[in-house]
Amino acid sequence: MPASRIESLRLPLRRVASTLQSPMTTYAALAAAFSLLLIPLPELPEAMSPLVNGAHIPLFALIGLLVRSRFPATSGWGADLATLVIGAAIGAGGELLQYWVPGRYPSIGDELLDLVGLPLGIAAWRLLILPWRTDS
Repeated sequence: MPASRIESLRLPLRRVASTLQSPMTTYAALAAAFSLLLIPLPELPEAMSPLVNGAHIPLFALIGLLVRSRFPATSGWGADLATLVIGAAIGAGGELLQYWVPGRYPSIGDELLDLVGLPLGIAAWRLLILPWRTDS
């Protein structure tokens, strides 16, 4: 592949990494993601339950990626562990607040799904964002 073609493929990932380094972008996206946990839901058919519950995994993969992006690229596994702790606290807080949201209820199962999504977000950060960070 010609060098210009390879460079054109790298540019979007470099832009994404640069955008994630902006605190305002990250905090706004985290607030938007967290607010999805607090949207009142109508009574849904039982067949929709796996779909709604399964949405916790990609949502918390995004949260894991966003939280991990706030740590320096060189901070290593300690930042990954901190990301898991912060993400678990966000998930637990969201589940607790659902007690007061119509159509929502707190669930340990949902928190476990959150804990599945967080490492996926950390892995995505390591594979897709870390190589393009400007502070590494």
